[in-house]
Amino acid sequence: MASGGNENKAMDGPGRLRKTKKFFYLPSSNASLCGLLLLLTGCRGSVPLTGKLPSSGLAGYAMALRVTLPNGAQSSSARAYLNLEEPEGSERYQIELLAGRAFFAQVEPGNYHLEAVRNPFGWSKERIEVHLFGQDYELPVPQAMRDMPSFELSSGQVLPAGRLDVAVSTTASGARLLGVSWNTSRDARRDIIERLIQAMADPSSSEDFRETVVPWMSALEQALSRIYAEPLGPGEALPKKPAHDERTISIPSVNR
Repeated sequence: MASGGNENKAMDGPGRLRKTKKFFYLPSSNASLCGLLLLLTGCRGSVPLTGKLPSSGLAGYAMALRVTLPNGAQSSSARAYLNLEEPEGSERYQIELLAGRAFFAQVEPGNYHLEAVRNPFGWSKERIEVHLFGQDYELPVPQAMRDMPSFELSSGQVLPAGRLDVAVSTTASGARLLGVSWNTSRDARRDIIERLIQAMADPSSSEDFRETVVPWMSALEQALSRIYAEPLGPGEALPKKPAHDERTISIPSVNR
């Protein structure tokens, strides 16, 4: 089990994005079993994304995962999986979030919403997959994420959507409790953009990161300016701890 105090500092990077197909078809009766398996896994087939200039017509999308351990430390070894989908369209992207890192990817412009990952048949699992402590967990989708309306991703612009927060606690008997929430606060979105910008000046940032993010420097700065220009709500300038989903329960590990 990873301990927050002993973990190395995570580097920000583009993360992983898989573009998946929305529909699949069954082969004819004389098709091979291998062909059937390829079609079923097509719902999670990937198209690698490379660094493109904002002028290429793509839109930028950013979000993050924060996992807080029982001792208050932040984990850098957890992962979570979500889908970025068009409400009525063929675009569907599967996102792998790495704890402590700001995720950035380039997608086709359009209206999108966040969804739980789907099984090989294309059906939503309706639960968020989280890998933590060497085990796989399935957590309920936060109500704030369910209620969030679809958002527009515009060509040449970057949208920091929000941060998935997972809080780990333990009971007196030693059982783990995992609480999950969706944080779209001004501070959370600002932190995502600032992490990406600061990582560009870090010489240890990977070549893949630079190839993907550096061309979008101006768009990132514009996104940050838009966040600073947002009017503050009552008490929003004060640091607030996001409220965790009221369905927080002890979740057993599952096999993926």
